[in-house]
Amino acid sequence: LEVNAGGSLTVVQRLYVGHNNSTGTMLVANGAVVNVTDILWVGGNGSPAAVTGTLTIEAGGEVNFSNHLWAAAGAAGLATINVSGVLNQTGGILGLGTIDAVNPSGGVATLNVEDGGVLNLFNIHAAGTSIQPGSILNINGSGQVTLPGDFEAVIADYASNGYIAGDGVPGNIQTNLTSNPGFTTVIVAPLAVNDWGLY
Repeated sequence: LEVNAGGSLTVVQRLYVGHNNSTGTMLVANGAVVNVTDILWVGGNGSPAAVTGTLTIEAGGEVNFSNHLWAAAGAAGLATINVSGVLNQTGGILGLGTIDAVNPSGGVATLNVEDGGVLNLFNIHAAGTSIQPGSILNINGSGQVTLPGDFEAVIADYASNGYIAGDGVPGNIQTNLTSNPGFTTVIVAPLAVNDWGLY
């Protein structure tokens, strides 16, 4: 499914990218907007079937959803989400490789926030279970992730356990509460001076 420039798609209830023992691909192009009134599922809906889902949001594209993000929620689920535009969650919680943000599904999810991309999350489990082993949230370049309130300690735990990466390096991220007042902002950790190759 492609939503092209200038296009608008409203999904009443849930959106599935990959479902029922199949492969699903969705592209949201520059200038396109997708609104989902419930859960966004990528790479399956929790069944044991082999399901692959790929969601790509190009720079200038936008996806808004008002409930959970479940990626690779089934035992054989494989999910890839690439965000160069905006992925905006206004309710629910994040789940990569899980269907309940607590227990592993056995599926594998990769969520890439690319250079210039923005992922606005509503919630992430404070116990460190929103991202399960084998799954990862990766921030590249100037990409950023936001969460309402102070999640700095929670994000630090995910990063130290290897579940959040910066430029492909687990743990290589930095948080602050000042870039977006009222929100925790997660970015790639800036290089130290001795990493510039000048000395």
